[in-house]
Amino acid sequence: YNVNIKRINEIFKGVGIEGSDTKLPETPPLEQDKQLYLDFITEAKEHLDTIEPNIISLEENPRDKDIINAIFRPFHTIKGVSGFLGLDDINRLSHAAENMLDAARDNKFYMDKKAIDVILEVVDCLRAMIDDLAEEGRAGHRFPVDELIKKIETIQEDRPKKIGEILTEKGVASPEMIKDALAEQKEKPDKKIGEILITKHKVSSKEVT
Repeated sequence: YNVNIKRINEIFKGVGIEGSDTKLPETPPLEQDKQLYLDFITEAKEHLDTIEPNIISLEENPRDKDIINAIFRPFHTIKGVSGFLGLDDINRLSHAAENMLDAARDNKFYMDKKAIDVILEVVDCLRAMIDDLAEEGRAGHRFPVDELIKKIETIQEDRPKKIGEILTEKGVASPEMIKDALAEQKEKPDKKIGEILITKHKVSSKEVT
């Protein structure tokens, strides 16, 4: 049977909402739901097209949460729908990219040039897999999915520790003090975390440097 495009839009809306507890049904067989796959291909390409312009903006403002969110959402949506459709490689790769961006949203990771470059590689790979799905009715296994996932994991593991993490580990500042300093820095981006801790929380300048 054919599935109306309204159905795929409902699915995209469900998984595209952060924190959505939408429960997706069991994976449908490809031969029964070809229209659903075709709708996914169209929608997924549109989502990927929104990422690259935002990447350019992110290169100029790598800490901008609105830009990071705008890049996070397409990966989140593609991950959800590809999982429903049983497209495992597309699902795994979009999930890995989503996790890295989610860490950046939570100030646990900084989107430096390496991270931004790998996001572009992921976009290219996802687009190629989706094109393959359109041409052959399946996403083949000749794409460097595992390599890209490993690259994402390595970038996250190799990231330098932030000053807040270092000071917390040393016992110089509590997590609450760091959280408070980060909140103030958000309002006053020209101020450094160390400066806020020294002036507001009376942390010794010797301990911060």
